Amino acid sequence: MNDCNSSVAIFSGTWKQLTVKTQHALSAWAAQHPQRMCGLIQSDLPSLTDFGAGESPCSASDVLLIDSTRNILIRRGKEIACSAADVISLLDDPSALAAIAITGHGAESYIQFGSGWISTDPDPRLPGAILSPDVIRAPLLFLNACSCLRLGDSVVPRQYSLADRFYRRGTTVVGAFRNIQTSVDAARLFAEGITAGAPVGEIVNRLNAEVLSRQALIPPFQLLGVPQRRVAPAKTAYAYVRAKQDNSAALALAGQISWVEQLHHTISNWFEPSARLAQSFLELKRVARPLFELCHPDIANLLAPAEIGILVDGATDAVVHHRNNILLELQQKIQTGRWLESYYGSVSNPRRSRSASRRGELAPTMVHLYEPFNAATLPVMRLDCCARGTLAEWVGPRPTGRPKMRVGIDNVVIDVPPLKNAEIGAVFVHRTSDVGSQAWPPGGGRVSIPVADIPFHGRVTVVASVIGERSLCFFYSTLFVERPYGSASTADSATGAGPSNGPVRASKRK
Repeated sequence: MNDCNSSVAIFSGTWKQLTVKTQHALSAWAAQHPQRMCGLIQSDLPSLTDFGAGESPCSASDVLLIDSTRNILIRRGKEIACSAADVISLLDDPSALAAIAITGHGAESYIQFGSGWISTDPDPRLPGAILSPDVIRAPLLFLNACSCLRLGDSVVPRQYSLADRFYRRGTTVVGAFRNIQTSVDAARLFAEGITAGAPVGEIVNRLNAEVLSRQALIPPFQLLGVPQRRVAPAKTAYAYVRAKQDNSAALALAGQISWVEQLHHTISNWFEPSARLAQSFLELKRVARPLFELCHPDIANLLAPAEIGILVDGATDAVVHHRNNILLELQQKIQTGRWLESYYGSVSNPRRSRSASRRGELAPTMVHLYEPFNAATLPVMRLDCCARGTLAEWVGPRPTGRPKMRVGIDNVVIDVPPLKNAEIGAVFVHRTSDVGSQAWPPGGGRVSIPVADIPFHGRVTVVASVIGERSLCFFYSTLFVERPYGSASTADSATGAGPSNGPVRASKRK
C-alpha cells in the first residue's frame, strides 16, 4: 500500500517491487521541495516497530562517522577523533549511538569498514578483515557507498543484501540505489541533521539536494524505513562547516605535470631514455597521484593548508627536477653530434612545410611540422632558413624571444632575453661536450664562450635551450670561428707545420 500526502510519500511493497525505478521516482519527487520526504517499507516482512514524527527510540544523540582514513564521534556538537578500540567500545553498547555513517567502497552485500569490511558473504574475496553485520547496532545506519540500497532488481540475492539484513533488525537504513562518488561531506551533513533532531526523510532529501547541486542527473539516496522517524532529540546540534581549502596551486601544477609526462613519453618515442631520466620520471609519477587527488575538492577539504603546501612543494620539486633532466638528456644527444631531427623525424609522418618568410629578410625561411605516428605524443616544429640553416626546434607554443649570437675576437657572445616564469635554460656548443654548458641567466643578459675553449674551429653551431611549464625549445645559430692567433690546427700538428703567421679573424658566417 502506498501512503502519499503533500509532503510525505511512502511506498510499501514486496521485495521485488522495491526497484531502482521506484526509488528514483520517489527521490525525484521529494527533490522538488525541501520539505518533502519519502521512504520504502517492505510489506512482505513481519510488522516492525515504526517511530513516527516527534518520537525517539533512544536518548543518545551521538553519531559515529567511519571512513577509510579516520573515525569521528559527533558528541554535543563537537568532533572527537576515535581509535579502533574506541569504535569497538561504542559498538558494544547499543544505546550509546543514535546513528552510524559508514563511508567507503561498497556494493549490495558489503561495505568498507575502516581497514576491513562488513559483509554478508563470509568469503567475499575482499582485501582485509571481514566482519559480520551483527557488529553494527544503531537505530539508524547510513551506508555511504555505491549501490547498498539497490534492492528488488539487483543481481545480488536478497539473503546477501546488507540493507535487508539491517532492516529486518529494526534499523532504518539510508543508502544509494546507484553508483556514486562517495564523499565524507555527505556523512557530516547526515550527522548535522541527526543532531538537530530532523526527520530521517528530510535528511535524505538534503543529501540528494547536495548531490544535485553538483550537476548530478539523478538523486542517489533513498530510505528504507519510515521517513518521519527521528532517532535523536535535538540537544546540541552539530553545525557542519564545510572546509573550502584553496587547491588552485595543485590545479595549476597538475596541468604542468600532465604536459611534462606527455613530453617524456614523446622523447621516449625518439630514443631509449637514460637510467637517470627513467628514475627521474618514476619520482615524478610517485608524487603525481597525490597531487592529482588534491585537485578533487572533497579530498582537498580534508587537509590542512600546511598539508596541501607540503604536497604541492614536493610535486613542484619533482617537476622542476624532471624538466632539468629532460633538457640535459637532449643537450647530451646534441653534443654527441646528432641533430634532434634524426630522432623524431623517423617516427613522424612526412613533414608538412609552409613559408615563414618575413618582409625584408634576405633569404626565405620555412616552418616544418613533424606529426608523430604515435598520436599520444607531441608534434615538433622546426624553423629552417635557406641561408642560415636550422634556426629553431620546439614542442609546444612557438617561442617569441630569440637569443642573438655573434663572434668577437676572443669570444662567442650570446645575448639572451629574460626567461619567463618557471623556465630554465642553458647555452652550449653543438658536436662537443668539451665546452661546458652555461646557465641561461633568468633575468636575461650576456653569455660568453671563449673561442680558445672550442676544440674545433670553422663552422660552429651554438645552441640555446629552454624548457618551461608547457614548452621546449632549442635555438641554433651557425657561426664561422677561425683559429685564434698562435694556435695550431690538427693538420698542422700532424705535419709538423708551425703556427700561423699573423692574426686570424673570427667572423660570423654570412
